[in-house]
Amino acid sequence: MNWHTSLLTHLQEPMLYIKGLIVFLLGPVDIQMSYLVAVILVDLWFGVQVARKEKTFTWGLLGSKLANKIFGYSLWIIMFHAFDMVAGLPDTSRWALITMLVGLEILSSIKNTAKLGHVKLAMHLETLYMAMVRPKMPEGLLEEQKQADQEGQPQPTVATPTNEGEVTEKDVNKHETP
Repeated sequence: MNWHTSLLTHLQEPMLYIKGLIVFLLGPVDIQMSYLVAVILVDLWFGVQVARKEKTFTWGLLGSKLANKIFGYSLWIIMFHAFDMVAGLPDTSRWALITMLVGLEILSSIKNTAKLGHVKLAMHLETLYMAMVRPKMPEGLLEEQKQADQEGQPQPTVATPTNEGEVTEKDVNKHETP
């Protein structure tokens, strides 16, 4: 046996344990996890574009934010997967969590689209997304939203951030949709 085969043989056993540990902690790495990674990368791209536009981009900050996001999301996936295992559920809460995380990434991408100057596009994307999500909202959240709508309370939106220095509805006429 040559050194190459010997090295591969010695590396395979620890890799099996690591793979088993990942599946034990996170659950099966299936298409849901793959799409979560895909939307994180899309949001990352939009975020980098905004940071470059605002002249605040640094590789160190990018690495730090990405590592924190991946680590934080992984911890929550572990917790919800553990809940499923303890409750005897077939990854139901893990699935709901991943769906929510994907939604957060989509909303972040829409917000970044507005920050890039495409306010009309961001408003249309947000309207479309909310039209798809609203029928699926838990009853309690839906009731709170209906009550706020009836009382005429302004609801914060992604395309119309309220933070100082960000775009608002007044900026819509200043920008063209791409």
